[in-house]
Amino acid sequence: MVYHFGILTSSIHMAWIQAIGGRLNSDYQYSATVVYNNFAWFLLTEEQRRLIEQTAQNILDVRSRYPQSTLANLYDELTMPKDLRDAYKKTTALLRPLTALKIFWTTSLKSSRN
Repeated sequence: MVYHFGILTSSIHMAWIQAIGGRLNSDYQYSATVVYNNFAWFLLTEEQRRLIEQTAQNILDVRSRYPQSTLANLYDELTMPKDLRDAYKKTTALLRPLTALKIFWTTSLKSSRN
C-alpha cells in the first residue's frame, strides 16, 4: 500500500488530477471512474517498485515529525516543511523517467507555472 501512496501523492498524479479531474470552487473533484481508473499506472521492475516504496515511506516518516501540524499546514505552499518538500521531490524524480506521459507532464508543469 505504501507504493500506491507514493504514486497517488506524487506531482505526476497531481498533474493528472488537475488535467482530468473536475473542480468545485477551488477544490479538485476526484472520481474513481474518471481520474483513478484512467491514470496510466507504471510498469515497474521489482527494484523500481521497492525504491518508490522507500521514498513513499520516507514521506510518511517526515510527516510524522510534525504531529502538531494539520495536513493543511503541512501541504500549504508557503508553510510546507523543506524536508517534506524534498521527500516528495525524490518520489517525483523516480517516477518522471518512467512515465509514458512525458508530453502531458511537461505541458502540465509549464501551464501550472503561468
